[in-house]
Amino acid sequence: VVDKVGFYRRFGFETLTTGMVCASEEAIARMREQGFVG
Repeated sequence: VVDKVGFYRRFGFETLTTGMVCASEEAIARMREQGFVG
């Protein structure tokens, strides 16, 4: 899902070679603060 990569990078996600993303605990916390993750 290439069009979403920029969105995830804003939160500090790492892009994997499979096109998926990997997030640190800090990235998940930032997304929670902004309401993206419940």
